[in-house]
Amino acid sequence: MEFFTWETLATSGGAIVLVTLVVQFTKIQVDKILKIPTRAYVYILSAIILILANVFTGNTDFNTLFKCLADAVVVSAGAMGAYEGVLNRGGKETP
Repeated sequence: MEFFTWETLATSGGAIVLVTLVVQFTKIQVDKILKIPTRAYVYILSAIILILANVFTGNTDFNTLFKCLADAVVVSAGAMGAYEGVLNRGGKETP
């Protein structure tokens, strides 16, 4: 059974899940080493994952790579929103 394939990671849903997981497991180490804002880290990771997914699926023309940079904004927003949703229990106020 495969959890992720390159085809899945080339979609926004697959990329959001992977970015969310990777950020949560590496955020503390990245904060100590690179000292970059989390939003920048999430965007960079999103762009890398989308570009690699498209390279490994054979979509390597200039238009696709440029689109990956634009799609990385959506993926990073989704990943940060997913984290906030879990952190805030789906948007409900905590007592």
